Amino acid sequence: MERMIMNAQREAVHQMAMPEPRESLGDLLGDLMTQSTELVKGEVALAKAELRDKARLYSSAALIIAVGVAFGLLAAMALLAAGIIALATYTGLAPSALIFGAALGAPATLLFKRGLRNFKRHSS
Repeated sequence: MERMIMNAQREAVHQMAMPEPRESLGDLLGDLMTQSTELVKGEVALAKAELRDKARLYSSAALIIAVGVAFGLLAAMALLAAGIIALATYTGLAPSALIFGAALGAPATLLFKRGLRNFKRHSS
């Protein structure tokens, strides 16, 4: 029994003294390449998922804004009609509509031209 214990102790000491085989430099570089590729693929997948989530969020926000703009335009048209009718009591219906058309058309034309100029400047 004592002999078995001694042999076991010798074997344990011998195993501890023997170095473990190490991977070669080529294997380590291969592992590094594989892990780096997997990391980049994971990061790209994460970025795609985040962009998809943001796109969903922004598309729903854009829809809400579009509906709000549509209601705002309807309200502006109703106010414009009320203004034309109110001015019509003094000038008549046709001149009242022309006055409001010119008053709103002039700044609209200027803003439209300025926007086109900005697009042309930034696109070239």
